[in-house]
Amino acid sequence: MIYFEIVSTFALVIGAARSEIWRRPGAGFGEPRWPSAQAGATYAKQAEAQKECRFFLHIIPDTVVGAFAAGETSRFCCSQFFSALP
Repeated sequence: MIYFEIVSTFALVIGAARSEIWRRPGAGFGEPRWPSAQAGATYAKQAEAQKECRFFLHIIPDTVVGAFAAGETSRFCCSQFFSALP
């Protein structure tokens, strides 16, 4: 417990010192850039092409290892959910 207190206090001091030295906390987190209307139309066409059944079947992974290796978070979470069921 003492180790945790010391390390977290040290991390807090480093963070505070960094923000005081550079005086730019939060820099670079400006307003998001909004996509153009043409980009929105492209996404809408892609969404129209994918039906509900295909969407839900895409969430279910082929294998647990395959979903994890492909880096598809929703598939991996789905496989972990089903493996936790009794």
